[in-house]
Amino acid sequence: MKIEIQKLAEVLSKNGWNEISLKEETKCAGLSLICVSNFAALGMAMLDTTGEIASRWADCQEQMLKLRENETVGRRKDLYLAFIVEKGNSEGETHLQSILSDTNVCRKIYIALNGRTVEEAILGIPYLNASTQGGRLNVTGIIPIVDGLGLPSDLNSDLGKRGAAAILDNLLNGKYRKL
Repeated sequence: MKIEIQKLAEVLSKNGWNEISLKEETKCAGLSLICVSNFAALGMAMLDTTGEIASRWADCQEQMLKLRENETVGRRKDLYLAFIVEKGNSEGETHLQSILSDTNVCRKIYIALNGRTVEEAILGIPYLNASTQGGRLNVTGIIPIVDGLGLPSDLNSDLGKRGAAAILDNLLNGKYRKL
């Protein structure tokens, strides 16, 4: 997948993302690429199997937390950690829910390529609005999209920083005004 990592870095670079050089400990943790935009940092772990995520996610998350010390990232940008595998495994995927729903430090994203290129897969990353325009990839944050929906401000805020379970709990408990 090394060639695809380079292609992905090029595509992201053309759309406002800048690659950050990986430290040796970051590579050892399993991160293959880290890019930063004006709103977020995206770490990508290219793994061979879905099962490998369970053994790598904590180390990858720790490296994402250390990005806060990088002045390019700082404390204000969103952090996303994408786990990318060549082929999905439904048995392995059932064990990922607790990892993917843990939004402590960063949001976790699981992408099974299943024959797609990494560039194609980036179009499906949740929390990012990715679309092709004129053959180019255009990536912008979710916040402008959410802001345009006319949702209550506290729900807008939670969508940008809370996990799905917490938002559902708040909805069920009537925290947000009527939609």
